[in-house]
Amino acid sequence: MNIELEIDGEDIPLNRFVRKVLKNVLEGIVKELDGVSEDMEKIEIKLEK
Repeated sequence: MNIELEIDGEDIPLNRFVRKVLKNVLEGIVKELDGVSEDMEKIEIKLEK
């Protein structure tokens, strides 16, 4: 499992707990979307203010 967080160009280190929570939450949300395969390999999210 590889999860990376970058804020304003700076990599933010994530501990094991945060990586696991983010993975589970994001997978759970995305799997509920129509047309998303259960065996997806990669999720990319970009958030800008």
